[in-house]
Amino acid sequence: MDLRDGDFSATVSAQTLELTSLRLTGVEFVHGGGKTATEKTALDKTGWQHSEIVIYPTVGPCPQGALLALGHKASLGSHGIARHGVWNERAHDSRTAHLAFQYLPHEPLLNTKSPPLPATEPRALSWPYAFTITQTYTIARHALHVIFTINNDDKRAQPYRFGWQQAFRTDEHTKIVVRDGAKVVKTLSMKQIEEASKGTHGFVVEHAEIELRRRDGSVFVRHDFGKTALWRPGEVPMVCIEPITHAADNAAELTSANAHILQPAAHATYHVRIELSAPLPAASAGLPATVQKIPLQ
Repeated sequence: MDLRDGDFSATVSAQTLELTSLRLTGVEFVHGGGKTATEKTALDKTGWQHSEIVIYPTVGPCPQGALLALGHKASLGSHGIARHGVWNERAHDSRTAHLAFQYLPHEPLLNTKSPPLPATEPRALSWPYAFTITQTYTIARHALHVIFTINNDDKRAQPYRFGWQQAFRTDEHTKIVVRDGAKVVKTLSMKQIEEASKGTHGFVVEHAEIELRRRDGSVFVRHDFGKTALWRPGEVPMVCIEPITHAADNAAELTSANAHILQPAAHATYHVRIELSAPLPAASAGLPATVQKIPLQ
């Protein structure tokens, strides 16, 4: 599924339903780990073998592969169950692609991570509540908008933590700039993120404006999840930018004290906006004007 707005384009794989490409004037910014085996280049085969995953209903690993959700037992691996489900394409055109994943209570799902699985990754996964997640990609005004809607299809309130993990290509010059509007909060090297990623949580910042700066251009990510995790699996030419509602903390139970609660028939919506730019002049330290003036929605 190819989406295009002039020289700005995106590809959602029709086979894996992952965002596997994001290009400006032909320059690629997304890590292609989520492509099919026949589509992958040698660079795509290096590092994480996904381009993106949806994180639900928890963020990070579960102690011994299980937790309680408002008193109901769940069997979950790292980042929950949505990443292992069968997503379906609902519709697409030249500017928009709609995907969805529907889950029934206690429906067993196979853990799709590569074996051998550690104790925190059970082979059979399940969640005690019904839900549907829709994911919509739209290209407009030289930006990619990604909208997620979580619908509680259950008769009971359900707790959740939510996130989206998207992988981007890096080069030897890449740095991550964390921003609060025009203010630069901190600048991180790939080595710093790699070291933090040797734990279970990666590098988590309490900000939702991230710039990935390469020699040949930059990626600007804004979102309304609340926090951002940064993860790099070793010395590889990629890094993940992960909007998340909650940081990973090895919680043994999800309650109203440490998770959001979605009431029956209610829904929650989250937005991500991604912009690309050509290399900025050395004297330019701010975000492009469009990032400041155009809302997420």
